[in-house]
Parts: sequence; structure tokens; C-alpha cells
Amino acid sequence: MSWAVMNSQNDDPRRPSQVVPFQPPRKEEETTITDFFSMTSMSFGMLAVVMKVRYFAWLSFIMAVAYASNSRFSQVEVKQLVSSIGLSIVILLISYLSPSPPRRVG
Repeated sequence: MSWAVMNSQNDDPRRPSQVVPFQPPRKEEETTITDFFSMTSMSFGMLAVVMKVRYFAWLSFIMAVAYASNSRFSQVEVKQLVSSIGLSIVILLISYLSPSPPRRVG
């Protein structure tokens, strides 16, 4: 054997008995039902504002309440819950207080 190989074997500070194989950390599910409720609440809210359809505003509010009731408080910040419900309430108010477009007759 060469001198470099013998020297590296003798000077190796690692201890084979203490070597632990790498195990990647376990991940929780990345997409949950609360993410679905949050996304659909925002989507229906934007549809209600753009298309001036009140049913979409109500769906946005229902999805926001479902999001709040199904979320775990350890995973979701309170700011996110308040903003989601607050936005859906504001969209409901906007949809009822904004003037409706004139309807065509005939």
C-alpha cells in the first residue's frame, strides 16, 4: 500500500460504530383540505367582484368559514384566518351595496 492510503486509515477521526445513516425528515401532507377551502374562498371572492354575482360572494363566505372551522391553529396563523373571513365579508358587502348593472329587456 502507498503511504497516503495507510496514513489516511490511521488518521481517520471518524468512528465507524457511531456512524448513523442519513434519514430524510418526514414531511406532512403539503396540500390539505384547508388549502382547498382557502383557495376556493379567494377564487369565488374575486369572481364575485369581477362578475357581480352575489352567489359567488356567498360561496366565498361559506368556504372561508369552512376554512376557519377545519384549520388547526398550530398550522395556520390567526392573521390568515382573519384576513380570509374579513375579505369574504367585505366582498359580500360590496356585492350588495354596489349598484347592479342595468338589465336588458327583450
